[in-house]
Amino acid sequence: MRPPSETLTTVVRERFPEVDPVTLRPLAGGLSGTPLYTFDADGRRYVVRHVDGDRPFDDARRQFACMTLAAERGIAPPVVLADADRRVAITAFVPSSPDRAWLRTADGIARVARL
Repeated sequence: MRPPSETLTTVVRERFPEVDPVTLRPLAGGLSGTPLYTFDADGRRYVVRHVDGDRPFDDARRQFACMTLAAERGIAPPVVLADADRRVAITAFVPSSPDRAWLRTADGIARVARL
């Protein structure tokens, strides 16, 4: 994974000025190919991502609108910051859940469909 960009560090520092130094740790996973990093502030863990815009589907405005809508519906982590001009988003960190068997039940499918 490539090192975090200066833009990421700057945005985190602006949003969380009490975090000094800003330490961004690589976070594996995700399907988009966009580099993800975690950091801690205010006793919580966050995820920061920088949409590089190199691929046709890397539209930061569209991605961040979808992230925000999904968070409002309760199916994605809360969005702390979405700066489409700088292509940086910060969300709350949610630990992965290996048990997704509920998705294969009739109730689970109905729940996702309602969302």
